[in-house]
Amino acid sequence: MQPRDKYISKLAGANVLIIGGTAGVGYAVAEAVVKHSAASVILSSFNLDRVSASTSRLRESYLSTACQITGFACDLKQESLLESSIEGLFNAATLEGTRQLNHVIFTAGVHPNPKPFSQIDFNFIKLA
Repeated sequence: MQPRDKYISKLAGANVLIIGGTAGVGYAVAEAVVKHSAASVILSSFNLDRVSASTSRLRESYLSTACQITGFACDLKQESLLESSIEGLFNAATLEGTRQLNHVIFTAGVHPNPKPFSQIDFNFIKLA
Protein backbone atom coordinates (compact mmCIF):
# COMPACT_ATOMS: atom_id res chain seq x y z
CA MET A 1 0.00 0.00 0.00
CA GLN A 2 1.31 3.42 -0.93
CA PRO A 3 1.82 5.85 2.01
CA ARG A 4 -0.79 8.23 0.57
CA ASP A 5 -3.38 5.41 0.58
CA LYS A 6 -2.85 4.10 4.12
CA TYR A 7 -5.93 5.88 5.54
CA ILE A 8 -8.26 5.20 2.64
CA SER A 9 -10.23 2.46 4.45
CA LYS A 10 -10.48 4.18 7.86
CA LEU A 11 -13.97 5.54 7.12
CA ALA A 12 -15.38 2.37 5.59
CA GLY A 13 -18.58 1.46 7.39
CA ALA A 14 -18.39 4.46 9.74
CA ASN A 15 -21.26 6.69 10.84
CA VAL A 16 -20.15 10.32 10.80
CA LEU A 17 -21.90 13.44 12.10
CA ILE A 18 -20.59 16.73 10.71
CA ILE A 19 -21.74 19.81 12.60
CA GLY A 20 -21.20 22.65 10.18
CA GLY A 21 -21.22 20.23 7.26
CA THR A 22 -23.20 22.22 4.71
CA ALA A 23 -20.44 24.41 3.28
CA GLY A 24 -16.69 24.96 3.15
CA VAL A 25 -14.42 22.55 5.00
CA GLY A 26 -17.37 20.73 6.56
CA TYR A 27 -18.88 19.95 3.16
CA ALA A 28 -15.47 18.86 1.83
CA VAL A 29 -15.18 16.48 4.77
CA ALA A 30 -18.66 15.15 3.98
CA GLU A 31 -17.60 14.45 0.41
CA ALA A 32 -14.51 12.57 1.64
CA VAL A 33 -16.63 10.56 4.07
CA VAL A 34 -19.00 9.49 1.29
CA LYS A 35 -16.16 8.86 -1.16
CA HIS A 36 -14.36 6.60 1.32
CA SER A 37 -17.30 4.24 1.90
CA ALA A 38 -18.83 5.43 5.16
CA ALA A 39 -22.12 3.80 6.10
CA SER A 40 -23.73 7.16 6.84
CA VAL A 41 -23.02 10.87 6.96
CA ILE A 42 -25.26 13.31 8.79
CA LEU A 43 -24.88 16.99 7.88
CA SER A 44 -25.92 19.60 10.40
CA SER A 45 -26.27 23.38 10.28
CA PHE A 46 -28.50 25.97 11.87
CA ASN A 47 -30.18 26.68 8.53
CA LEU A 48 -32.71 24.07 7.38
CA ASP A 49 -32.57 25.28 3.76
CA ARG A 50 -28.78 24.84 3.67
CA VAL A 51 -29.09 21.38 5.22
CA SER A 52 -31.64 20.35 2.59
CA ALA A 53 -29.68 21.83 -0.31
CA SER A 54 -26.36 20.33 0.82
CA THR A 55 -27.74 16.85 1.43
CA SER A 56 -29.44 16.93 -1.98
CA ARG A 57 -26.25 18.12 -3.69
CA LEU A 58 -24.20 15.42 -1.98
CA ARG A 59 -26.68 12.70 -2.95
CA GLU A 60 -26.71 13.93 -6.56
CA SER A 61 -22.90 13.98 -6.67
CA TYR A 62 -22.64 10.39 -5.43
CA LEU A 63 -25.62 8.62 -6.98
CA SER A 64 -24.07 5.16 -6.78
CA THR A 65 -22.98 5.36 -3.14
CA ALA A 66 -24.35 3.04 -0.49
CA CYS A 67 -23.68 5.74 2.11
CA GLN A 68 -26.84 7.03 3.76
CA ILE A 69 -26.77 10.83 3.46
CA THR A 70 -29.06 12.75 5.81
CA GLY A 71 -29.25 16.16 7.40
CA PHE A 72 -30.57 17.78 10.54
CA ALA A 73 -30.96 21.46 11.35
CA CYS A 74 -29.57 22.38 14.76
CA ASP A 75 -29.09 25.93 16.03
CA LEU A 76 -26.26 26.08 18.56
CA LYS A 77 -26.48 29.87 18.98
CA GLN A 78 -29.49 29.96 21.31
CA GLU A 79 -28.01 29.24 24.71
CA SER A 80 -31.37 28.66 26.39
CA LEU A 81 -32.13 25.89 23.86
CA LEU A 82 -28.61 24.53 23.55
CA GLU A 83 -29.04 21.36 25.60
CA SER A 84 -32.31 20.35 23.92
CA SER A 85 -30.91 21.23 20.47
CA ILE A 86 -27.85 19.03 20.98
CA GLU A 87 -29.99 16.23 22.40
CA GLY A 88 -32.26 16.40 19.33
CA LEU A 89 -29.26 16.39 17.00
CA PHE A 90 -27.69 13.33 18.61
CA ASN A 91 -31.03 11.51 18.80
CA ALA A 92 -31.48 12.10 15.07
CA ALA A 93 -27.87 11.18 14.24
CA THR A 94 -28.01 7.94 16.23
CA LEU A 95 -31.55 7.03 15.12
CA GLU A 96 -32.76 7.39 18.71
CA GLY A 97 -29.79 5.45 20.09
CA THR A 98 -29.96 2.52 17.69
CA ARG A 99 -26.92 3.54 15.62
CA GLN A 100 -23.45 4.22 17.01
CA LEU A 101 -21.60 7.31 15.85
CA ASN A 102 -17.97 6.65 15.01
CA HIS A 103 -16.95 10.26 14.43
CA VAL A 104 -18.29 13.70 15.28
CA ILE A 105 -16.70 16.55 13.35
CA PHE A 106 -17.28 20.19 14.29
CA THR A 107 -16.58 22.89 11.72
CA ALA A 108 -19.47 25.22 12.57
CA GLY A 109 -19.45 28.76 13.79
CA VAL A 110 -18.67 32.31 13.04
CA HIS A 111 -15.02 32.82 13.65
CA PRO A 112 -14.18 35.57 16.16
CA ASN A 113 -11.62 38.25 15.60
CA PRO A 114 -8.20 36.89 16.54
CA LYS A 115 -6.83 37.66 19.98
CA PRO A 116 -3.48 36.99 21.55
CA PHE A 117 -3.55 33.56 23.20
CA SER A 118 -3.02 35.11 26.63
CA GLN A 119 -6.36 36.96 26.27
CA ILE A 120 -8.47 33.95 25.33
CA ASP A 121 -10.79 32.80 28.10
CA PHE A 122 -13.92 30.67 28.35
CA ASN A 123 -16.28 33.57 27.54
CA PHE A 124 -14.35 34.36 24.37
CA ILE A 125 -14.57 30.71 23.28
CA LYS A 126 -18.24 30.51 24.26
CA LEU A 127 -19.12 33.53 22.12
CA ALA A 128 -17.22 32.23 19.12
